[in-house]
Formats: sequence, C-alpha cells, structure tokens
Amino acid sequence: MKKRGLIDGRLWEWARLLREVRNATDHFNSEIVGRQDAEDCLAFNEALLDYLYVLNRRFEATKLGRELLFAATT
Repeated sequence: MKKRGLIDGRLWEWARLLREVRNATDHFNSEIVGRQDAEDCLAFNEALLDYLYVLNRRFEATKLGRELLFAATT
C-alpha cells in the first residue's frame, strides 16, 4: 500500500504493527497479546480502513464537487 501511494509512513507503521500482532497470535510462541494490545490493534485497524475506504472517497467526492462548482460559476 505504501509503494502504491495509498498510505503514508505513519499508516505504514500502523499496518506493520497490526501484522506483527496478528503473527504473534497465529503462531504459538512465548509472546503474549494482552487485552490492551488487542483493543489498540482494533482501533488502528478501524482507523486504517476508515482512512483507506471512507475518508479517501469522501475527500475525492468533495474535491470533485468543488471543482464542478467552480467550473459552473466561471
């Protein structure tokens, strides 16, 4: 996603952390994923998906609407 320009460096860090925690839960090892980690990861995941699928579309629609409005008034 970062290489395609869909997310910036901070969101890339969030995605990487989510993958690390997911991997810790998928593999039986000594790493413990606690309740707070799970809640934080859920919040990061929701924010990441909201950014990718809701806010980007809303931004593009707003930008297009403003461009159309400007074009109609000139």
